[in-house]
Amino acid sequence: MKSRILADDPIYHVPIAHRGFHDQACPENSLAAFARAAELGYAIELDLHLLADDTLAVFHDYDLKRMTGQEGRITNLDKQDLTSYRLKESDETIPTLEQVFDLIAGRVPLLLEMKRTEENAKAALILKEQIDSYIQKHKGKIWVESFDPHFLLALKEVAPEILRGQLATQGLPIDLEESVKLAQCAYNDLTEPDFIAYYIADPPLDLFEIWRRQGLPIIGWTVKNESQWQQAIKNFDNLIFEGFRPEEISD
Repeated sequence: MKSRILADDPIYHVPIAHRGFHDQACPENSLAAFARAAELGYAIELDLHLLADDTLAVFHDYDLKRMTGQEGRITNLDKQDLTSYRLKESDETIPTLEQVFDLIAGRVPLLLEMKRTEENAKAALILKEQIDSYIQKHKGKIWVESFDPHFLLALKEVAPEILRGQLATQGLPIDLEESVKLAQCAYNDLTEPDFIAYYIADPPLDLFEIWRRQGLPIIGWTVKNESQWQQAIKNFDNLIFEGFRPEEISD
């Protein structure tokens, strides 16, 4: 297993804005937050759910309550429903991935996190088709990541050309044995990720050494202030951030 990400790839030196560059005026995962991140030159991390009508919507939670104040699950919605859900009482509504692609148009790199779904093969195929169209039109830079190795395996099968990464952390609230496996990225031999994205508070530095020998960049999430950045960057090649403005990373 060897990463296909080269040393000059922006994944190493362009800070990644968590759910866009968001604040009270620009809610997370909104077109406004993505526009601000692009204007500032940051890469953008965003979250994807597969909706009931096979639309890829940009939203973090499975439950709608925190961000919209309304009851229900994001995966039960259709594309036509999204404009009825305002984000944090702003004028922003839940965007589709296609809307984000049209907005960013290749200006900055995009890190797409696919949330867990029971339809991995379908989600991977739909994502491939939309990424192919985006790359053909804008020649933008895209990486895809997920906590779920089943999705990464599906993506590897239908779109091996897409750069994919394994998200990981210690102590996921699932079966203990499986939680340990996921924390150790034990499925890497099957999914063959090009990078690892790990929670900054619990880095397994011994495993980091192994992954770096395989050429895998290791991205940390999520840094929330300059002090955290200065500490975390010692262990990670790049960082996903929110709440402040970091500088570009230099060697």
